[in-house]
Amino acid sequence: MKIAARLILTYPLVFVACQDFGDSFLEKEPLYEIGGEVLGSEGTVELELNSEETLSVEGSRRFVFRRKLPRLASYEVVLKTNPAGQVCMVENASGVVGKAAVKNITVRCAYDTQWVQDAYIKASNSESSDNFGFSVALFGRTLVVGAISEDGQHSSVININGGSVANNNATDSGAVYVFELDSSGAWYQDAYLKASNNGSGDLFGLSVAIYGNIIAVGAPFEDSSQTTISNEDDAASFDNSASDSGAVYIFEKNAEGNWYQTAYLKASNGEPNDYFGVQLALYGNTLAVASAESSASTTIINDNGQPLPPDDDSASQAGAVYIFQRDGQGNWYQDAYLKASNAQSQDYFGASVSLYGTTLAVGAPGEDSATTTVIQENGHPQLPDNNAALNSGAVYIFQKDAQGNWYQDAYLKASNSETNDEFGRAVSLSGNFLAVGAPDEDGATTMVLNADNSPSHPDNDGASNCGAVYIFRRLGDGSWIQDAYLKPSNGNADDSFGFSLALFGTTLVVGSPFEDSTSNTIINANAMASSQSEGTDRGAVYVFQRDSSGQWYQDAYLKAKNSANSMQFGRSLAISGKFVAVGVPNEGAAQSFITNEDDEAPPVGGALSSGAVYIFKAFP
Repeated sequence: MKIAARLILTYPLVFVACQDFGDSFLEKEPLYEIGGEVLGSEGTVELELNSEETLSVEGSRRFVFRRKLPRLASYEVVLKTNPAGQVCMVENASGVVGKAAVKNITVRCAYDTQWVQDAYIKASNSESSDNFGFSVALFGRTLVVGAISEDGQHSSVININGGSVANNNATDSGAVYVFELDSSGAWYQDAYLKASNNGSGDLFGLSVAIYGNIIAVGAPFEDSSQTTISNEDDAASFDNSASDSGAVYIFEKNAEGNWYQTAYLKASNGEPNDYFGVQLALYGNTLAVASAESSASTTIINDNGQPLPPDDDSASQAGAVYIFQRDGQGNWYQDAYLKASNAQSQDYFGASVSLYGTTLAVGAPGEDSATTTVIQENGHPQLPDNNAALNSGAVYIFQKDAQGNWYQDAYLKASNSETNDEFGRAVSLSGNFLAVGAPDEDGATTMVLNADNSPSHPDNDGASNCGAVYIFRRLGDGSWIQDAYLKPSNGNADDSFGFSLALFGTTLVVGSPFEDSTSNTIINANAMASSQSEGTDRGAVYVFQRDSSGQWYQDAYLKAKNSANSMQFGRSLAISGKFVAVGVPNEGAAQSFITNEDDEAPPVGGALSSGAVYIFKAFP
């Protein structure tokens, strides 16, 4: 496998574009209601549809959003506020509108939430060193899993349930698997995706995203020198003269339920070693693609790919993010090119990205400023350019204005920012909340601090690389504040808490892949986790909730049923509604089928690093 120097790869929960029909079509096409029922609530539940409409529901009753959607439009309902003392989970939270109103969205509320391992998922052609689970994405009842080191030489989609290729003639080419949840609650493998220009070492599937009936797949080690977009089915370049320039592939699901490749995206200034596609963030008709591009530019270009972004390459791996839009005919075009306003070499801007509505968060864990405050960029103040805290990290917030132009809106730093914290290694946006992972933060506390912009976060550095997660909240005037500081209740040195994370409404899941507990059971008690530490890099996932008073707390502690040393459970995460997917690319069981029984998984052994994905479900 090819490894780039200090190339930082993360796995956020991400989304991709829904169908855009145009105003003239919408006038003819019927519009359908989106609604469902709230059960068990003894207060007010606040819901949000597609980041566009907020609805308050008092008590337990049926609800309908005012906004109606056309057939084939994608929808996503996010819980914004829980009733006092209760936690709610959304069932059937996302999907695609059919030929009737959506009435099956169910919000279940209770005074306590219980998590259970619902399924254990393996690839149908699982083999050693495939790294299945390196990336994961969830949307409604569909799960997408990347296996970056899968070796199949196949170069087309297989739409047969459980279908795949067993030959190994394209080493580390990579593959993506699509799974569906059927009406009985069982998961099954629905499709096997390969690039139409499949090649050895491309690592197709290093990043994945899904929204509605569209999947985006990143292959950052793809080698084509093409710098244009191909919007034809199965089109892609076989020219391999730009090593590791990278590419992104778009797949769509047709009316017959089959997936097919519809577009092939390249950067307009693509060059060797740019790793275009290292991260993806998708929502609505917008796709953000991160690259380890090396331009020293510090300005945004909003000209649909023209003029070409600079290619001076004087700031090695400073990083860039490219914005693509999908038009009414289903074609993709490059809409903008984003750079940090204080871009410098090895900042790794784009190591993590998350998109929600018209807000984009971009992590730069290699950024070096020693500042410890949020800078609101209304009026475009000067960002710090001191480098007194190497790899402390930063997060940049971008907004899209009414004219369709992107601008940098805020610059976020941790309130206890220090050297080598790598703040921004993972980011996840949902509504007005942003979660930021800093897996190398060293604070020894094991508590959650819920004080806004608190300067009292521990700086004793007594737990090297234990990790931390910071919650930021957007206020009514559009400004951002640090809302909470999260630590695991059993945090220890080198756990890397915050290495991965995923936020959906008021539920946050955080990966700690180097946690050492030998426990293999779930703990559904607040602020509780195993104190055993005799294992090595087994990994754990922590669930946090936000209560009605705005306080975040640790709600559950998730472990693999077949936990083993060096498994690194939690390297990738995704969440949608009441389901959480945990990717474990280092898992080594030899099984090549899905186990749909609760809390079941085979003993590890026989297929080193074949990889697995664990599905957890919340009750009620």
